[in-house]
Amino acid sequence: MAFDSISLNLNAGWFYFVAGIAVAALFTYYMYKITIPPVNKGTKWFLISLRVLALIIILSLFFEPVFLLKTKKTETPKTFVFVDNSKSLATLESNKTLTEEFLEKFADEEIAKNSEIFLFGDSVRSVKPDDSFTIKDRTTNFLKIVEQIRESKSNIASVVIISDGIITDGVNPVNSAEKLSVPFFTLGLGDTSSKKDVLLGNIVYDNRILTSSVTPVLASVEQHSFTGQKSSVSLYEDNRLIGQKEILFSDDESQTLIFNYSPKSAGEKKLTLKVDPLEGETNKLNNSKTFYITVRENRNNVVLISPAPSADLTFIKNALKLDSTISINTITESGPGKYLEGSNFNSLLDSAKTLFLIGFPSASSSNDLVQKVSYLIKQKSVPFFLLLSNYTDFSKLKNFEAELPFSFSQGGYGSISSVQPSIPGNQVRNPLLQNSAANIENTWNSLPPVFKINWDIRSKPESEILSFSSINNVTIKVPLLLTREVASKKSIAVTAFDLWRWKLMRASTGSDLYDRFILNSQRWLTTVSDKKQVKIETSKRLYSAGEKITFYGEVFDKSFNPIGDAEVKVTIRSGSGKNYDLILNSLGNGLYSSSFAVREPGDYNFSGEAQVNGIQLGKDTGRFTISDQDLELINTTLDSGLLKLLAGRTGGKYFLNSDYSGLFPVLRDLYKSASKEVIKTSEFAPLSSLWPLMIVVLLFGIEWFIRKRLGLL
Repeated sequence: MAFDSISLNLNAGWFYFVAGIAVAALFTYYMYKITIPPVNKGTKWFLISLRVLALIIILSLFFEPVFLLKTKKTETPKTFVFVDNSKSLATLESNKTLTEEFLEKFADEEIAKNSEIFLFGDSVRSVKPDDSFTIKDRTTNFLKIVEQIRESKSNIASVVIISDGIITDGVNPVNSAEKLSVPFFTLGLGDTSSKKDVLLGNIVYDNRILTSSVTPVLASVEQHSFTGQKSSVSLYEDNRLIGQKEILFSDDESQTLIFNYSPKSAGEKKLTLKVDPLEGETNKLNNSKTFYITVRENRNNVVLISPAPSADLTFIKNALKLDSTISINTITESGPGKYLEGSNFNSLLDSAKTLFLIGFPSASSSNDLVQKVSYLIKQKSVPFFLLLSNYTDFSKLKNFEAELPFSFSQGGYGSISSVQPSIPGNQVRNPLLQNSAANIENTWNSLPPVFKINWDIRSKPESEILSFSSINNVTIKVPLLLTREVASKKSIAVTAFDLWRWKLMRASTGSDLYDRFILNSQRWLTTVSDKKQVKIETSKRLYSAGEKITFYGEVFDKSFNPIGDAEVKVTIRSGSGKNYDLILNSLGNGLYSSSFAVREPGDYNFSGEAQVNGIQLGKDTGRFTISDQDLELINTTLDSGLLKLLAGRTGGKYFLNSDYSGLFPVLRDLYKSASKEVIKTSEFAPLSSLWPLMIVVLLFGIEWFIRKRLGLL
C-alpha cells in the first residue's frame, strides 16, 4: 500500500532522543576503545554496532515512537434511488409505467454508473436497474429508507424517492431524514383527484390508563363531497359496542369527535372505531380503525393504619385527599383489638393497593391485624409507606423486617432525638423530593426538626438513602428517608415522626413540600415497573392478511442479567380455536426473535414461556389482530403533503408524476459538487509488541557469545 505521507512522533522530543543515542554510542565506543586482549578493528566495530543498536532499541521503548501513516482517497459520490414497491401503487397501472420510464431515463444518465437502486415497503432491498418489481409489499415504511442511508458508508450526493407518500407502517420520517444532511427529491405517483369518501383520520388516545378512570378518545372524521349528510361513529371494545355518536358533515373536510372511555377491567383492550358507510362512497375500507390500549389496575386505593389518632395521621390523610383519584380508608386503633372504624378491617385491607403505616405496629396492636398486614406485604407485595414513631413496637415490626428498607436493632430504647433532613447531593433530583421550591436541597435541609427514636438503623444494600439525619447542622450517617425496590416490591420508610411540623411550621411561606412529598410517595409506590424476567411481544398489534408477524423476546435471570441460551416457546391461538407453536431463535445478549405468517383474519392471543434446563424462568402473554382489510388498499390517494415536506425539509424538491424533467440537471450538479477527498490516518507503533525485547536479547546474546569466544574481559 502506498502512503502519501509518513511521519514519526516521539513522546519526549527529538532532541532528547538524539542526545540519548549519542551518549549510548560514545559510552559504547569508550568501552571498546581498549580491549584485553586486543581485537581487530572489524570485530571491534561489529561489537560496538551490536551494543549501540541494542541500546537504541531500549532507549526507543522509553520514547514510544509512533509512525503516522496518511493516505488520501477520493470518494466517488452516489445517488440513491428508492422505489415504492407497496400494493397501494398497483391500483393504477400508470404508476408502474411511470416508474419504469423514470428508471429507463435515469439509466441513460452518467450519474447512474455510480448509483444504487432500492425497492422499499416492508423492507429495503437493493435491485439492479433492469430488474422488474412486483408491487406487492403489504406495508410502506419510510423510516427504513432513513435507516438504510444512515447505515451506508457511501458518499451520498442525493436521494430520490418514487412513491405515493402513503405510510402504513412506522413513523413519519421527516425529522430523522433532516438530520442526515442529504437532499431528498421526491417523485409523487398516483391519483390526485378527490373522490367521494368518508374516512377515519388520526385517532388520539392515551395508550396506558387505569381501570375505572375516564380517558378521552379523539377521532378525526374526514369527508369529501358529503357535506350536509349524516352518519354514525361507533366505538367498540373487543367487538362490543360501548359508544355511538351521530355526525353531521359540515363544510369542513375534517371534524373531531370525542368519546369518553372508562375500562372496567385491566388488560390489553382492542378498541375499534367505525363510521357507517354512506351511499356513493368509493372506498369503504377506510371507514374503521383498530388500536390497542393497555389498562392497568387502579392502584389508588390507600389504607392508612395508625395505633392511635395523631397529627401525622391527619396531615398525611389531608395531603392524600388533594388527589381526587385516591380512595382513602383508615384503620385507627383505640385499644387492644378495638378500632374507631369498626372491627371489620379484613375487607378494607383486601382492597388495599397501598398501605401507609403511621407508627404501626404498636405494642397494643392486635396480632390478627399485624399478621394480616405482614401477609399483604410479604405475600401479596402490597407497597407500603412506613413512619416510625414513639408508638412503634420493636418486636412486632420484626414480623416484616425482611421487607423493610432497613435493618434495625434496639439501641438507646426510649430515647428520642431532634433531627433535620440532610439531602445528599446525588438525591436532589429524586422524584420523591421534588416540589415548587427554586432550591430543592436548601428547602429540605432547612425544614423544622422532627423527632427520631434512637434505634440502631442500617440501610440495606439494595435500598436508596434519600436523606440522612442532621443534628445541630452536623450530618450523621443515620438514614432519615429511605426507599427500597426489589422486583415487584416497593417500600418507603421515614425513621422519624411529627412530620406535620414540616407543613404547619412552614405554612406562612406557602411551601408545598409536605403535600408533594406525600403525593410523590404514593405515586412512586403505585407505579408499576414494566421490567419482567421474560418479555414477549409482537412487532406491532395490527397486521393485514398475509403479513409477516414478528415476535421478539427478552429473557433475564432474577438479577436481570440477560440469558442467551434459554428455550423460548410461544403458543398462538386464533379466535376460531386453532393453535400454532413457535420457537424463538436466540440473537444473543438475552434477545430472541422469530417470524410467523397466517392468513386467517381475526383476533389472536399468544402465551410464551422461557426455560433453561427444564426450569421455567417466566411467562408472558399478549394479543394481536389480523385485519380482513389490506392496509395498502385503505387509502390509495397520493399524499403529496408528506412528499413535499420531506423534500423541503432536506433541501430537495418535489415532482409530480411525469413532470420531472428538471430533476436530472439538479442531480448532475449535486453529483459533481459532492466528490470529496478523504484523508485516512493510521498509526503504527513498532515497539508495542514483544519483538523489540526479543531483538535486544538476541543482540546482547550475540555480543556476549563473541566476547566469550575472544576471551574479552
